[in-house]
Amino acid sequence: FFEEGRKRESLLRAANQYGKTVAGSFQAYCHATGRYPDWWPGRRFNRPTLGWIGGLSGVAVRDAAQTKLLGTPGDPASLGTAMVPKELIVPGSVNAARSAPNGVDSFLVRHVSGGNSRIVFKTYGQGAGDWQGPTVDWIWVDEEPPMDVYNEALARLTGEGHIFTTLSPLLGRSLLLLRFIGDLTPQQEKDRGAVRATIAEAEHITEEEKEQRRASFSQAER
Repeated sequence: FFEEGRKRESLLRAANQYGKTVAGSFQAYCHATGRYPDWWPGRRFNRPTLGWIGGLSGVAVRDAAQTKLLGTPGDPASLGTAMVPKELIVPGSVNAARSAPNGVDSFLVRHVSGGNSRIVFKTYGQGAGDWQGPTVDWIWVDEEPPMDVYNEALARLTGEGHIFTTLSPLLGRSLLLLRFIGDLTPQQEKDRGAVRATIAEAEHITEEEKEQRRASFSQAER
């Protein structure tokens, strides 16, 4: 998934609780801070960036991406205990959102090159019109957005910009999913990359739980 980030558009699809949001938040952290690990195979920004993170609703964004990046919502002592450490969060820069209690609208992150990156949280419910505006370096959409929102997000990217999606394919072979796994032209294959993670890659899930889930999947299919 990180390697596919060399392309303009990348996608990670997997079932719930398999680690999609963790992967997305780590990529967001790297792009915002410039602190890429030595093994990093994907796109790199060597300057401060503007990044947008989108989700289904204010509550969904707060409970998923925001929590993974900043810590437990509503707990000041938790700020900086998640993906972005406290020393990299610019003091006084965390702005409250109106879309959900204890939600965050935006915050600033120190970039390794000097200067600050800005991360802004958005929702799909605000509609494509709210996704208009400035040029953006990277965009992470966590779970599937409507196509008009996705297309508007694409239009916001800089020339070297990157949009990455993490989703569980609850909508089946949707227009967005087919954008990555349908019949693609050579140029589209160059611009878009998709990865599918299975339960075998979910190393945080015990083997016993994996067997239980496989059994429940088989029973559901029958």
